Amino acid sequence: GGGCGKLLLEPQRTNIALRSQELNNTIWTTEASSATVTANAITSKWGVVDADKIVASVSGGVTHYIRQASISVTANIYTFSILAKADEWDTIELRGTNFWASNPIGIFDLSNGIVLSNLFANASIEDWGDGWYLCIVTATTNPVVGGNGKFQISIGNGGALSLAGDGTSGVFVSDAQLELGNYVTSRIVTLGTAVTRTQDSASKTGISSLINSTEGTMLLEMRYEAQQTSRFVISDGTSNNWIFFSYPESNNQTRVRIAASGVVAVNETSGAVFTANQNYKIALAYKSGSWALYINGTSVLSGAQTFTFNGTLSVFLLSGGFSPGLPEGVYGKISQALLFKTRLTNAELSALTTL
Repeated sequence: GGGCGKLLLEPQRTNIALRSQELNNTIWTTEASSATVTANAITSKWGVVDADKIVASVSGGVTHYIRQASISVTANIYTFSILAKADEWDTIELRGTNFWASNPIGIFDLSNGIVLSNLFANASIEDWGDGWYLCIVTATTNPVVGGNGKFQISIGNGGALSLAGDGTSGVFVSDAQLELGNYVTSRIVTLGTAVTRTQDSASKTGISSLINSTEGTMLLEMRYEAQQTSRFVISDGTSNNWIFFSYPESNNQTRVRIAASGVVAVNETSGAVFTANQNYKIALAYKSGSWALYINGTSVLSGAQTFTFNGTLSVFLLSGGFSPGLPEGVYGKISQALLFKTRLTNAELSALTTL
């Protein structure tokens, strides 16, 4: 036990791969009887016996795969993913066909947890423990006429895909997901239709006793994964008394805004400071005549503007919108969000934000 909890706050996403937990369903097809699917073959990462097994049929020199066809897509960036675990075989390939001019491919080694190769796509793999790996492929679409694509999952062994099967050997799979966006999000279970998860948000009000309306420090530790502006805010619920920093503004910048008694005292933007898929510790210290923003141990913005709040700072927000009092969805993996009732020194800010 022990330790602090974490928030996973994600944008709205839709899984357009149907029957995500039922790869034995007839919506998942195979050609030339190259593979079969054994339903509920093993306990998945969710503690339920609902992970399937793709089994290579008895045939040689062919690719053993299943795929879902007639998936409607537009010209955009899509990410498709699958949880997979080696059994007798240890190689899996994710491939998109028909809705890319060049079919994107990611091939993964489930024994060593590595990407073996990728083509016309970005491929990555995450270790989920107990032999399970999340295999991920992201690519830009260029759909053919009709915009109907195919989501294909192939299995192999030792890095090879065109092998003779024996009717029993294969790979365990779970959670097929195809979503519009340039990174993978958490599981969205589908049945016969696409399923949409609404965006997440986090807020806390009625905490004026925890916020100092004269001075203080805001600390955020997070992982930036996509160009979606979010803001760490404290305010009195209005734009009259309002402090925030953002991650990231356009061009991977950060911004600091301090409005006090209806007057904007600080509204400054940095140069580019963020890179996708990186971890960050960000701290903003505020006090009339002395404020500073540090990111990963380095001073990014600072100033000596004076200001006086004429309202009680009582709202704490992580928000994706430009509002001082309403949560509007925030993007990123948040490890911690802290408030201090004093303006920490610059040396303390540097130490506090060093990764």
